Amino acid sequence: MEKHSCDIKETIEYKVYSNRFKLMLSISLIYFTVVIGSIVALFCSVPLAYAFQFFLACCVVYLPFFCILIYLPINWHKKRKFLILNYNSYEEMEVSLSIPINVRGSTVKYIIKIVLSDGSEQQIVSHIYNETLITSNRMLIGYNSKIKDVIFLKNI
Repeated sequence: MEKHSCDIKETIEYKVYSNRFKLMLSISLIYFTVVIGSIVALFCSVPLAYAFQFFLACCVVYLPFFCILIYLPINWHKKRKFLILNYNSYEEMEVSLSIPINVRGSTVKYIIKIVLSDGSEQQIVSHIYNETLITSNRMLIGYNSKIKDVIFLKNI
């Protein structure tokens, strides 16, 4: 395919996915360590007759949190891996961004007009970004026509 002007690790999209993956993995590992350490410490102080009930109660209480904290890093890793595998299928183009649409707090999304190879225009809604990541009105984007997806590569 065509050569990209910026490496995937320099793109805004990759940085967002990587940072969220690292953050969620760190939070999960800290949580697992604290909770398992607490359970072991409490398990040792509980009389042996109540140890099994205590173990079951801890599993019932903490299992949903464990599932969520396992799912979140895996979800961000899958998104990052998808981007790595499909990066070459994104066609680079420069666009002018529209006025941002506030989603919540300081997160925004954009409606981007893409000029297709046949000359027609198509409007695509971008992913949700923190407004501090987008520092200019000109943006180098990647557009995948097969899945109709837009990723932000870098500010121009």
